[in-house]
Amino acid sequence: MKVTPLFKDEVMFATSQAWRTDAVSIDELAAAKLILYDAHAGWRDPTRRQLAERALLQGLELNPTIEVEQVDTALDLVAAGAGETFVSKAVSVSPIAPPGVKYLPFSEPLYDTVALIQKESAILSPATKELARLARETIASFRSDDMPEVRYIESPEA
Repeated sequence: MKVTPLFKDEVMFATSQAWRTDAVSIDELAAAKLILYDAHAGWRDPTRRQLAERALLQGLELNPTIEVEQVDTALDLVAAGAGETFVSKAVSVSPIAPPGVKYLPFSEPLYDTVALIQKESAILSPATKELARLARETIASFRSDDMPEVRYIESPEA
């Protein structure tokens, strides 16, 4: 497989409640009333899996109180005080981030990496090459001074 990383983004804990610390531990995450999105993916979601593995290493489980499909719905519920969730830092500074929600890092930082993946022996069709180019262009358009935490990874054309 050929992996072309596009960017790396920190995962943040989202809450409307007062938290005692600046960073959230896996113990605090496991104790939270979790509102998880991407219900269709469930525990196949890579971010959920990473956090569940961290919890398991501490003898804990992550049990959602509410599951929804869309991240904006989860954040609206967080803003209303129904519980907490986790999102990428890019989401936390986007227009869908509702007022009243605080975003805290995890005490052991967690990152998502967005990448293009293809079989090493595969020859990309012109349409697929164009989609890959558009994906890189779209990701590059997200660059702004508002998101200095997002780490963009320059890569050669696929």
